[in-house]
Amino acid sequence: MSKQNEITLMFDSITKSYDLINRILSFGINKWWRKKLIIESFKFINKEMLNITQKKFPDIEFIQNYATELLFDNDNFDVVSISFGIRNVIETQKAMDKFYRILKRKGILLILEFTKSDKKNKFRNCVDFYTEKLSTIIGGFLSKNQKAYKYLPDSIQNFYTQDELCKMLEKTCFEIKKIKSFNFAQVSMFIAQK
Repeated sequence: MSKQNEITLMFDSITKSYDLINRILSFGINKWWRKKLIIESFKFINKEMLNITQKKFPDIEFIQNYATELLFDNDNFDVVSISFGIRNVIETQKAMDKFYRILKRKGILLILEFTKSDKKNKFRNCVDFYTEKLSTIIGGFLSKNQKAYKYLPDSIQNFYTQDELCKMLEKTCFEIKKIKSFNFAQVSMFIAQK
């Protein structure tokens, strides 16, 4: 089984409690982060999460697709956004290339994601301690899937810093328009233009 399939199956196992547990673990701040992203477009690899989202927004058409296998025409969208998902894509650069391909000229890519810190301070250390230790225990207990909530801090540590993700976007020919940090730079918002 591929690593990408393992991640998909892990999220399948926590789908029903995912939103509630994330709201509890973030003390509700996750809703604010998402509002800050301004626009949400949904591309899920997880069928159950897609079904739950479809019920919340019945007037929007949702399509299940891997970020690395987008089956849309070139120059098709004004905006592509991904929230707390690019970290779960094994071939990140390939996904960036696909996002670029499907965006229209001057189209906008919005990314909201946990990022690894390259500049530690005492506040970020506290946030990281909470994420690595306490949220793993709480999320594992509430979801009854310890592995899924151990994956969160591990995936953040194995992901990119803000600078590394910016370089990847620039390599794909995106122009970085804005970067904003939340939660002592644990969460980053990237706005890039084709």
